[in-house]
Amino acid sequence: MSIRDIAEPVSLNDGTAMPGYGFGCYAAHGEEIINAIRWAVRDGYRYIDSAAMYGNEAEVGEAIRTCGVQREDLFISSKIWPTRFDDPDASLAQSLRDLGIDALDCCLLHWPGTDRKQRLSAYEKLLRRREEGFVRRVGVSNFQIKHLEEIRSAFGSFPVLNQIELHPLYQERDLCAYCRENGIRLVAWGTLFRG
Repeated sequence: MSIRDIAEPVSLNDGTAMPGYGFGCYAAHGEEIINAIRWAVRDGYRYIDSAAMYGNEAEVGEAIRTCGVQREDLFISSKIWPTRFDDPDASLAQSLRDLGIDALDCCLLHWPGTDRKQRLSAYEKLLRRREEGFVRRVGVSNFQIKHLEEIRSAFGSFPVLNQIELHPLYQERDLCAYCRENGIRLVAWGTLFRG
């Protein structure tokens, strides 16, 4: 796959699309993240990747509101941490409040965690929130093949994407092949390792 423009869309297995490149918000706070998002949007980014665990969604929300691009032209994602799988609705509601938006373009389970039952329950609740319009797409992050198989077995379909660590020193070839074969869009984090 070749993407020629930072906002060029890539297709997802639910018939929708998302920008091919995203701007990650990990480990930045205050004016640093607000300005970084504004500059990223100015330079063409439309996919903003956030997470409740990053502890900066209020600042990300301020940047979204003041970046000069309409909300409907942005793709905003967030993630729910495994310690919140018992109440993903509360975590989602907090992210929406902090970001100052009515719906996420994609919500991901941030890590699989260790409790299969809670993981599947949290995923099912996100599917319900999708039906209600609070989440437009449901994805996962850092899930391995066995976790993706569990989702398919329980719900009859795969998540739209799996965000994983992926760079020249960590290639996850089996997982990447599995995702490609099953229509799960890969989103890489740590593409330059740690800089």
